[in-house]
Amino acid sequence: MQIVYCGTNTKVENPTIIKGKYTKDFGEGFYCTILKDQAIRWSKKYSTPVVNIYEYKENDELTIKEFAIMSEEWLDFIVDSRAGKDHNYDIVIGPMADDQVYNYINDFVLGNITREQFWQLAKFSYPTHQIAFCTIKALYHQKEKMMENKDTNDLFFLCSLIEYIARKTSNTKKYIVNQIGKERINKIYSLADVYHSENMDKTLDELKRECSIKPGNYILNLNNDKPTFWEMGRVYTNLIIGISPNKDNYIDTLIKVYNSFISEKLDDYSSSLYYENPSYILECYKEGRIL
Repeated sequence: MQIVYCGTNTKVENPTIIKGKYTKDFGEGFYCTILKDQAIRWSKKYSTPVVNIYEYKENDELTIKEFAIMSEEWLDFIVDSRAGKDHNYDIVIGPMADDQVYNYINDFVLGNITREQFWQLAKFSYPTHQIAFCTIKALYHQKEKMMENKDTNDLFFLCSLIEYIARKTSNTKKYIVNQIGKERINKIYSLADVYHSENMDKTLDELKRECSIKPGNYILNLNNDKPTFWEMGRVYTNLIIGISPNKDNYIDTLIKVYNSFISEKLDDYSSSLYYENPSYILECYKEGRIL
């Protein structure tokens, strides 16, 4: 499972294949990236920037073409796609020809520079990434895993943000939730579209200042196999929804969960509780103990 982002000017709850006026690197499709900063930069081209967050999981039933690096094959594929040539892949993954690289490609197509000159120029570009869902089949197979409703998506972001702040300040998540308080948590949840587009460190500094979050001394047992803060955000999202499927109760349930024994147990990354089935974690919470 992987988190992917789509920077645009609106919330996209039901992604579709976009047939634009201009051809793209990998042809028509719904484009995302695993690079959050790239999605943020792209969204800021609009007056109302929004970064949509989805989950992506590979499916063996789909035909996937992946370019690990900018290569001769990658260059030829983009040239063909931008010329309107179709391909038969459901998903195409690889580096993005950003504005600068696109200009180099255009010069190459027009014969203004040679292939060798293109690579000399392109090698100085910063890393980029894109994943294009090019067929309805690709979107259909991802629908249950990738496309979430707005309320679930916003709750996921909120839980991930709490995890991020706790790690950055060496505090328990219980402390972070109680310092932020219900009113501010509700605000973050209701404005999640806006916060999605912000740099998390900027949000962290703002909350530290406004909510009096002090540096803690809580020692996290983090090892090489530690879950990411996004993964922990998913664990808490699943638990909260399992306890209270009604979105109107999300915030009250969130506060109860982070103040319960289960949060302390999930904070212990030397254990494997966070990797357990969501239904098992839910039953542990209901019973008030680890089963």
